[in-house]
Amino acid sequence: MLNEIEKAVKDRIDLKIAEVKKTLVQKGASPIALTSPAVFVSCEEGKFKKQGQTSYQQSADVFVEIEFKDLSSEEARRRGALLIVKALVQYLILQKLDLKILPLEPVRWAHITDKDDISTGIARFQIVFSTAFSIEAIDDEAVTDLLRVGLNYLLKPGDDVVDATDLVELAQ
Repeated sequence: MLNEIEKAVKDRIDLKIAEVKKTLVQKGASPIALTSPAVFVSCEEGKFKKQGQTSYQQSADVFVEIEFKDLSSEEARRRGALLIVKALVQYLILQKLDLKILPLEPVRWAHITDKDDISTGIARFQIVFSTAFSIEAIDDEAVTDLLRVGLNYLLKPGDDVVDATDLVELAQ
C-alpha cells in the first residue's frame, strides 16, 4: 500500500500542478540538478495500532518536498515556494486518492533549505501528511511470495534494473 500511496500522491501533483517540472517518488532531492520547481514524494515513517484479532491499522507519514530555484533573491524564492506549499496542501488535504486509506491530513511543514542550497539559489520546503490503512495478518506462504517478488525481481544486487518480470497474483 505504501508504494500505491506514493504513486497516487505523485500522480495527483502531476495532474493538478502542471507548473511543477519534475515529480519523483524518492526521499529528497538528488544531487543531480533538476528543473525547478521539483517535488519529491516518499513514505518515510509509520506506526501500528492493533484493531482486531488479526488486523492492525498502519499509519503512514507521507513527505512531500518542494525544491524551488530562483537566483534573483531569497525573498523571491520564498514567495514562489510558499505559494507552491500552499497549493500542494490544498490539492492533497483530505484526499483518499482512490485508495483504501484514511484521508490525507496535513501534519506540519518546514523550511529545510541548507547552506549549500542557499548558495545555489535553491529553497526547499517539506510538508508532512498523515494517513492510515488496515493490514491483516497473512500466512507464511503469502509472506514468502511477497519476499520472493521483492528479492528476486526488484532488488537485484549491483544495479537498479529489474532483471525479470512476471504477472504475480498474491492472496490478500
